[in-house]
Amino acid sequence: MKVLIITEANEKVASGHLMESIALYKKLVANNVEALILRNHDMPCLWEKKLESIDNATYSFSLYQGMEEILKHLKDNAYDVIVTDLREIQNEQLLRIKQVFQGKIICLDEWGNRFLDCHAIVNNMADRSFWDYKDSAAQIYAGMQYLILNSALKNYHEKKKVISQEIRNVVITMGGVDINNSTQKIYDIIKQIDSIKTIHIVLGGGYRNEEKIRQSVETDLRCVVHKDIDYLFELIYDADVAFCAGGNTMYEIACIGTPAIVVPTMPHEEINGRAFQRTGFGHVFVRDDMKEILSFMLNFDQKMRAQMSSCGKKLVDGNGVERVLQIILE
Repeated sequence: MKVLIITEANEKVASGHLMESIALYKKLVANNVEALILRNHDMPCLWEKKLESIDNATYSFSLYQGMEEILKHLKDNAYDVIVTDLREIQNEQLLRIKQVFQGKIICLDEWGNRFLDCHAIVNNMADRSFWDYKDSAAQIYAGMQYLILNSALKNYHEKKKVISQEIRNVVITMGGVDINNSTQKIYDIIKQIDSIKTIHIVLGGGYRNEEKIRQSVETDLRCVVHKDIDYLFELIYDADVAFCAGGNTMYEIACIGTPAIVVPTMPHEEINGRAFQRTGFGHVFVRDDMKEILSFMLNFDQKMRAQMSSCGKKLVDGNGVERVLQIILE
């Protein structure tokens, strides 16, 4: 079997789809399945480096601009399965792919609410409002249990998460881009809490305010700024509270069992974050009510955090990539 994974990552889309694709690629190869990642060539360098040991090829800036290159690639290469992991693939694009490819097409999708003509759809969103595919004949696999996560997360999921009496260690990790610069806003709020002894700020590859954030924290001895790291899961595991947006990092934090405060970047992240909150994990603050984070943190006691930690680990078990692998192999 040979599988093609089509994905994208840039300053608008961020890096979540790419990270999912890399994790899926590694799982396929580990199971003796030949695979290749086809991705946009204008990917930021920090994300491109993650593909150094991955068999990959490129197309132009966007799926619309690069469609002819993708079709040519499909004509020149034989695959049994295509997996699309894109921000929002449209049915017209699938129809063009089906003109030159007769095999199985699986769409990893978050948005729903449109018709997709493919064999299977995998939607990892927690909120059911994203699961509608307008009478598509595709087999639909929906729910947070289908999110593809790094296999290393399972080790942290299995470790006991210790909930400290006080909040002393905080990590802020707002994803690959953080277009609203919530990182700075969160830091400006929580720096007022004297009991916090360590603040880890993790910057994504597409973050544009690095110089400013480094200047604003340079005199704060509690603060450590990280970028392009391979130990994020360790920081999250060690933290008493993690701040994140409502994307893949929220699932990772839940899987580890660290209590989370969610500051969504996009409207769909808010909807998904509130779906998590209703089940007991995470607490959502949108931009207009971020000022309330301070009082929430001061009252976020050990019992509340322990309950949230337990809920997170029950919701996300880190086995999503195994579930998607089985869908591909069926």
